[in-house]
Amino acid sequence: MQHHKFAIVFTCFVIIFTGVLGSIALYVGIQQYNKTNFLVENGITTTAVVIDVGKKYVQSPKRGHGKYVAYAPILQYSDLENNKITFTHNVPANSTSIIHEVGDSIQIIYQKNKPYRERENSFQGLYLIPTVGCCMGLLALSIALWGVISIFRNIKMR
Repeated sequence: MQHHKFAIVFTCFVIIFTGVLGSIALYVGIQQYNKTNFLVENGITTTAVVIDVGKKYVQSPKRGHGKYVAYAPILQYSDLENNKITFTHNVPANSTSIIHEVGDSIQIIYQKNKPYRERENSFQGLYLIPTVGCCMGLLALSIALWGVISIFRNIKMR
């Protein structure tokens, strides 16, 4: 009986923990989606040009594998007042290959009052993080709901 009680308490803890994490991930995903929609509706779309490809040495996540070279394009564009804005493009997870060559053009969106907070005008640049957050949240909430339903089924069968 003691072992059975522990299993029920542990299952309830896992369900609550998964539900809370799922709720947080879903909330963050929805918030990021709302921020992205605000940027798309109110932002300024322009073209940035790759002026250089930055190179940095990054410690390998695998122990004992040393450092490797990661590349990030350095972009430049002109805002509405014709100020030149230069920034390092956010490439996914320290890219080990050159994604954009010098001279390439990339569509970006930025806020008028915050021209230094730009995003690439693509699915990856705009909607990848909100989509992943919402999917992870819904998956975790589904698992928690499945756990609650299975507990209630077990209680009914007794």
